[in-house]
Amino acid sequence: MRDTLTFLGDAGQWAEFVFGGCELGDRRRTERLVDFASRQATNPAGSVSEVCAEDHAAAEGAYRLLRNQEVVSTDIDAGPFSRTAELCAKRKTVVAIQDTTMLSFPHAVSKQMGNVGAGRGFVVHSTLAVDGDSREVLGLLDQMRWSRAEPKRRSSAQRRAAPYREKESYKWESSWKRIDGRLRDTSNVIGVCDREADIYDHLQYTCEKNIRFVVRAKADRRLTGSRNKLWKLLAAQPVLGKREQVVTQRGSCRLRTGGSRSARKERTASLSIRSRQVTLSWGGRESNKRLRKPIEVGVVYVREACPPNNIPPIEWMLLTSEPVEDFESAMQVVDYYAIRWMIEEFHKAWKSGCRIEQRRHQSPENLERIAAITAHIAVRILQLRSLADAHPDRRCDHAFPQQHWQLLHITQYPRRKIPETPPSLSWALAAMARLAGWRDSKQTGRIGWDTLWKGWLLLQERVQGWQLATKLLAGTT
Repeated sequence: MRDTLTFLGDAGQWAEFVFGGCELGDRRRTERLVDFASRQATNPAGSVSEVCAEDHAAAEGAYRLLRNQEVVSTDIDAGPFSRTAELCAKRKTVVAIQDTTMLSFPHAVSKQMGNVGAGRGFVVHSTLAVDGDSREVLGLLDQMRWSRAEPKRRSSAQRRAAPYREKESYKWESSWKRIDGRLRDTSNVIGVCDREADIYDHLQYTCEKNIRFVVRAKADRRLTGSRNKLWKLLAAQPVLGKREQVVTQRGSCRLRTGGSRSARKERTASLSIRSRQVTLSWGGRESNKRLRKPIEVGVVYVREACPPNNIPPIEWMLLTSEPVEDFESAMQVVDYYAIRWMIEEFHKAWKSGCRIEQRRHQSPENLERIAAITAHIAVRILQLRSLADAHPDRRCDHAFPQQHWQLLHITQYPRRKIPETPPSLSWALAAMARLAGWRDSKQTGRIGWDTLWKGWLLLQERVQGWQLATKLLAGTT
């Protein structure tokens, strides 16, 4: 099962698989970590006291683990990262999505932490691995968490002159170096990043190390052998083809970089696809020119032909190591980049599903330990959703314990006999979503991860009630 499905319905089995290989200096600490992670996974938003309920020994053990100065958060991460690397080695294509988010804590301990824009807390840079074919979420391959030092007043010239490895933007390259150490072979891995990763040093590193990548361009870069810059040259290329793309609905939000993002309604966009092989050249200061070599990349330019009035067109300029000579290969690059939204879902599941920013602990180190644990629980939430897309026709007992799917069947069909052969995963997920009030009113068949997770938690409550009732009946006979 572990070779084919990443979601394990039994929280104890999942915790042992993910955290059982952690080396914390004492086997008893690892056992305590597995026990607490199992409890937290059944109630991701719950506090330590809530998830341990009346088990005071388990609560005390969990608090001792989170407060133990000898337990390093990176050691907690090491086990899950290794498990994800094992899963990646068995897949034909893996999309490794990198992105940064901020964890802002509103309570007193945040005064000991650095500024993250809207408050104080951690800067977090994660790499989420997703199967490039089935879109199944495999797990986190890497995560860095740090608290910024108090900023020193420096001129723009001083900031530009700072060594690359001392800048926060070095996070992209440093992540690749750690991932390379975890994977024996990276030939099946494609890195996907948004515009923040359009850094010449980062692009040069990926090309020199033969790392496969898709990076959305931000800078209108100079090109070797052309008078035009990147945007003008690609806009002049012939259209390889067009594609109808459903643009999903989204709400407005504040951006961590400042400003806000407006809401949009769902619509179908007609996208024009152009591509070209180009050579990027360093356009910065002459004193650093010798350190930057020309970079040969493929480029795919995606632009919405006729957007609705007063709505900016969809526009992606994608730099890539992949072939882009025809429409099919260019669209493969676009499909890889389209998977990037999953890391946004991970951030949402971590902050909303696990309520990581509402955690109250006595020190930044304690907060980082609980962050390291709940990050992988947030991944488990997404894995539940990806089952519907990756394996809709598989039997649901591959992921759900027998009691779970049988109770779902009784709930959906109280007068029918429980079948001997378990129903499909797609049936089980839809039945679970109905527990949370899902009715497929838009007739899309798509279930949001938050709805699925609410249904999952309700199912856990019913299973616990069933188990308790069974024990009580057994005691009276």
